[in-house]
Amino acid sequence: MLVPPTVPTPDRVIAYAMESNSSRNSSAANPSNTSAISDSLANDLLTKLEKSISNLPKTLPDASEADEIAIFAQNVPTDMDRDDAWESLLDPLLNHFLGFGRSIESISALLRGGDKGLIAMARYLWEFVRQYQIDGALLEGKVLRLIEAIEIQCQCVF
Repeated sequence: MLVPPTVPTPDRVIAYAMESNSSRNSSAANPSNTSAISDSLANDLLTKLEKSISNLPKTLPDASEADEIAIFAQNVPTDMDRDDAWESLLDPLLNHFLGFGRSIESISALLRGGDKGLIAMARYLWEFVRQYQIDGALLEGKVLRLIEAIEIQCQCVF
């Protein structure tokens, strides 16, 4: 398809791996079941995140496109340099959602369920860490803050 010269085009195009709906649905329900991550700390953190998500109340509102967490409902880019993947994409995404100086309570208030919520975020993290071999030490503080925010939601049920 030809693009008319009056339409601006981006300088950099990022390619994404596309999954069939059937494989996406099965991995969204349990993203860790596809294959283990070689970094045991990252594997343990993401497994703990999944467990926390599974304990969430069913009353958690579903995410919409307007929710900050919905950014993680996209596909993981496949054409990035491994050394730049953390610093140029995943770290900024996590920092935007978790925020510098944002309280655990305010992060908890942003949590959403559904296809564009925490399950999508967990799937995105598993896939990104697996694709770019992200060191678990880089994820640790951020994932633990997220888990703490999730635990606040779980306590609200009791």
